[in-house]
Amino acid sequence: MRNLLLLLVSVTLGVLAIEGLLRVGMDRSDLYRGLELYPSLYTHNKEYRFYEKHHNHVDGFSTYDADLGWDFDRDGDRIRGNRKIEAKPPESVLRLLSIGDSFTYGTEVGAQENFSARLESSLGNSEVLNMAVPGYGIDQAIWKYQHHGRQYAPNVVILGIYTDDYARTGLSFGAYAKPMLQQTAGGFELANYPVPTPQQELDRIGQAIDQEWYTPVLLRNSWKRLRGGTGQTNEYFGRNDARVANLLEQLKNGVAEAGGILMIVHIPPAELFVEEVPIQAEISRRLIAIYKQLEIQHVDVIQEFAARLAPRQIHDQLYVLRDDGTAGHLSAAGHQLVAELLAHHIAE
Repeated sequence: MRNLLLLLVSVTLGVLAIEGLLRVGMDRSDLYRGLELYPSLYTHNKEYRFYEKHHNHVDGFSTYDADLGWDFDRDGDRIRGNRKIEAKPPESVLRLLSIGDSFTYGTEVGAQENFSARLESSLGNSEVLNMAVPGYGIDQAIWKYQHHGRQYAPNVVILGIYTDDYARTGLSFGAYAKPMLQQTAGGFELANYPVPTPQQELDRIGQAIDQEWYTPVLLRNSWKRLRGGTGQTNEYFGRNDARVANLLEQLKNGVAEAGGILMIVHIPPAELFVEEVPIQAEISRRLIAIYKQLEIQHVDVIQEFAARLAPRQIHDQLYVLRDDGTAGHLSAAGHQLVAELLAHHIAE
């Protein structure tokens, strides 16, 4: 009995020591890295990163939107830039509207260097409204059009899809909490809507943190990563493919009913051109298959860039190279080429 008691004490002290070391040496969000195939768990990575950044100053998150999760210019027209936009374009003007994430918004380049601005200059007698928002998934971009873009009666809707947007579409939390299309026995329904306020989310996440120990979470999540084989991968892709296809079909039909045309720009990460990135390559393949299945016009940036430049040139010239050596968003040259590709596609 004495030996058993000593063993229990030793184990308890050991667990407490490990727990203390983990809390000192690891951010809580890191416990949930690499779990993209388990969206319900991977969501915690996003939640904890948000909590770490904002729990001491919730007012620092000023872009909260109950319909979309977050958005810019919430009291204005929701369009990037300051020019006045009429509800309907003049008959002689071709109006295009861009939706998407930071690659479409034009993060890391000048305000007039994103492909929407470049496209307007290329086409002439046109206006291109940029309604993209950094961090959006495919779902939020589409809902942005439905809530705020449709009223501008665009002739062409351009949806920029970066490969990470596929995964974001299966999450209920990104840069902040967001709505999510949830699959049910009867089809799909909107969950986490309206989106809770930042204070409500901080309170919820804080309570979860108070009840969570690092050690068992680390063990469980490590086991999940090790056993995430073909079956789990197929289940993840099956669910997300159906969700994305449903959303894109809704958008295509809605744009057509309004008398417009939908066009997708498929944008990969720079790394895909110079190294093996199996998950990103598989996501790209699946997305393009969905566009073709739904007969949606699309510009495949992977194919188009590769037809013009060598892989290393694409990586170094068409994407922003950061000081730490990583490649970021499209560069000014990358946006210019995308604008030229779109202009050619529209002219056809």
